[in-house]
Amino acid sequence: MFLRLPPKHIRQLTHRRILGWSLGGLLSLQMSRIFAESDDIVVQGIIMIDTPNFSGVKGQQSIATKDLPQISSSPSPRIRANVLASMARSGTLIEGWELPTWDSKKAPPTVLIRAADCVPVPAGSSLKAFVDLTRERPKLGWEDYPALNVRSVVDVQDVHHFNMFSLDRVSDPM
Repeated sequence: MFLRLPPKHIRQLTHRRILGWSLGGLLSLQMSRIFAESDDIVVQGIIMIDTPNFSGVKGQQSIATKDLPQISSSPSPRIRANVLASMARSGTLIEGWELPTWDSKKAPPTVLIRAADCVPVPAGSSLKAFVDLTRERPKLGWEDYPALNVRSVVDVQDVHHFNMFSLDRVSDPM
């Protein structure tokens, strides 16, 4: 896969940081690897927001996304169905994805912003949400991928994966 952009757009993209939340963090890592082959685009850093390294948890049992209270309380059946379908597609993509290899090139410096809390699960469940299977690890499992240059981990207290961006967390919503 190679990204082709008109030269005027490439000039605007040089020396950038890439940010992604959850699956978007994995995409930022993959994009950084692709851009590493370019002489025109330099990724100065990656910011991963609550992006677990899923490679070490493939096959582990987790609670079904549809059973999570945050998902089951979606505002409408249509939105809930769309969210569940998107999450199922994301899970399929994650299962088939392999971490990029960097050969002699190094991954850009990375900051990992991490939710401190696990996603609430129904009472009596012994399973965790898929996004929490590496929650107890300081770098969400990225310790097992030495190519990623995690320079800093920022724990965000009193949030879990699915409420990091909820409006009630904004102190002054314009």
